[in-house]
Amino acid sequence: MVGRKARDKTQVCAVVYPNYGEAQQRVQAHGLSLDRESLQSLVAAEIELQAAELAPYKRVSQVILTDTPLPKTALRKVAREQMSDDYSFDVKRWSEQAQQLVP
Repeated sequence: MVGRKARDKTQVCAVVYPNYGEAQQRVQAHGLSLDRESLQSLVAAEIELQAAELAPYKRVSQVILTDTPLPKTALRKVAREQMSDDYSFDVKRWSEQAQQLVP
């Protein structure tokens, strides 16, 4: 989660690098194709489900998908200070990169 300024207010944004295997299973279970829009809607729905008990100001206002893994610290936590301001998501690049990471 990162904070972004919009209209002089800080909004909570989620930068998500989807798990390829899990995403593929969920897309197939819902009868959708593996594309950006279906992934975006599935991730947003899962975040909304998890945030049901949060106060409105703590909820995620924007979901950003990325096709590259997030930077990590030595303790395997997300290195927020190394995160970029811009992210892109290409399904083909994401699937190729995810398949390379699988041992």
